[in-house]
Amino acid sequence: MTFYYQNNKEKPVKAAGIIFYKQDKGIVKFLLVQRYDDKHKTKYTSEYQDLGGKVEKKDKSIAHIALREALEEVRDMADINQELCMEQMQKTQNQFYVPNSKYLMYLIAADGIIEKLKCDEIFYEPWENKQGESKCILKWLPIDEVNSLVINRNKITFDDTGINVRIISVWKRIYKVFPIITFLE
Repeated sequence: MTFYYQNNKEKPVKAAGIIFYKQDKGIVKFLLVQRYDDKHKTKYTSEYQDLGGKVEKKDKSIAHIALREALEEVRDMADINQELCMEQMQKTQNQFYVPNSKYLMYLIAADGIIEKLKCDEIFYEPWENKQGESKCILKWLPIDEVNSLVINRNKITFDDTGINVRIISVWKRIYKVFPIITFLE
């Protein structure tokens, strides 16, 4: 099955994901998964990624890809209200297409959608090749920390934490969605 962003044959979608966000004491935060290097997937010791992955034959839509992958990646670390999440993905204007990887990223408000989240607890996700697993942690990162990772991406060495190239590819557009970063309390 082939999906196309905005039904445009020039924009095929081979994978999709979600970045959830929330306001916490006036600061915008993003839910990202931090994966530790397995010597095959990333050049960093650890890398922050969105919750997403590749199309499978059973997928019915691009939103279905993103939701299925988010559910697979959070495992029992969070409860996601699937119905509300799907509603938000279908009506949101916050969709970002990444042409080089044919990836569609959704930016979704977490309020009412994510429940019982276990942040900063280690969990393991099997590798695609089924020969091991990656150590992972779900984290709410403040907008300025994500921005710093994006800005400093060329200064990062193997011993540092990086951010996935898909997020870097759409960060300027995501950042524009949040013109006020911190509110006075």
